[in-house]
Amino acid sequence: MSAEKQEALIRQLQEQHYQQYMAQVYAQQQMEHAAGEGKEVKKVMDPEEERKKEDDSDVSDEEPGDDLPSNPAIAPASLWNRQDIQVFKANIKKEGSEGIIKVGHGETVTVRVPTHHEGSCIFWEFATDHYDIGFGVLFEWTVSETNQGVYLLKFDNSYSLWRSKTLYYRVYYSK
Repeated sequence: MSAEKQEALIRQLQEQHYQQYMAQVYAQQQMEHAAGEGKEVKKVMDPEEERKKEDDSDVSDEEPGDDLPSNPAIAPASLWNRQDIQVFKANIKKEGSEGIIKVGHGETVTVRVPTHHEGSCIFWEFATDHYDIGFGVLFEWTVSETNQGVYLLKFDNSYSLWRSKTLYYRVYYSK
C-alpha cells in the first residue's frame, strides 16, 4: 500500500473515531442532563455489551448516535512558535498574576474558558520556564442562555516526579 493511501486511510479512521467519540460524549451529556432533571435515564452499554445484544436481537441496524445532531465542521488547527518567549513572559507578568499558574509536580491543572457569543475562534498562548508541560484542549457542552459551553485547557505535569512548572498563558477570542 502506498504512503498516500495509508495516510488517507489513517485520516478516514481518525475521522470515524472522532465522530463515534463525539456521539458517545453527546449521548452521555444528554443522559446526565436528563438525570439532573429527574427524567428516566437509559443505561449506556459499553460497545462489547452492545455487540452481544445486537447478536441476540432482530432490531434495526441503525448506528448508535444516528439520531444525534451532526458535529459542526472544525477548522484545522494552526500552530506557531514565538521567537520572543522572554518578551511574552514579561508581558504576562505585567498584566498581573491571573495569567501565571504554578503547576506542581504530578499535577494537572484545568483552565476553564467559557464560550463568547461574539467569538468565532479561540486562541491561546503559553510558555513555561525551562521545562516542558503536556497540553490538551477539550470542550464541555452546556445548556445556558449566556454561552454554549466551556473550553477546558489542560496543562499536564503528571509525568514529572520532581519539577514543578511555572506556566504563563493568555487566552483570547476573535470574530
